[in-house]
Amino acid sequence: MREHSYDLQSWIYLVALDQLLSQRLPDYVPQKHLGGSVYLYLRGMGDHFSSTDEDTDLGVCFTPASVELLRQWRTLLLQGGKDSSKGSGRGRS
Repeated sequence: MREHSYDLQSWIYLVALDQLLSQRLPDYVPQKHLGGSVYLYLRGMGDHFSSTDEDTDLGVCFTPASVELLRQWRTLLLQGGKDSSKGSGRGRS
């Protein structure tokens, strides 16, 4: 997943979805409404659904939406890495 930067892509989509939900849902709470991302690698699945192997997650990758990581990614992607919550003494213009 990391070799092809799918983890980065996952967080970009989660931040975008977080922004959309915060604008559309009046009572939006990430812990309640944002579950995470799921990648389904069809080539990795093969005979996955008919197999009885112990490794049942072949071709499936789930990344839960950690609220702290979401905050960090939001800061990095939307504010260029500058955390406005720490306060620099200057207002945004």
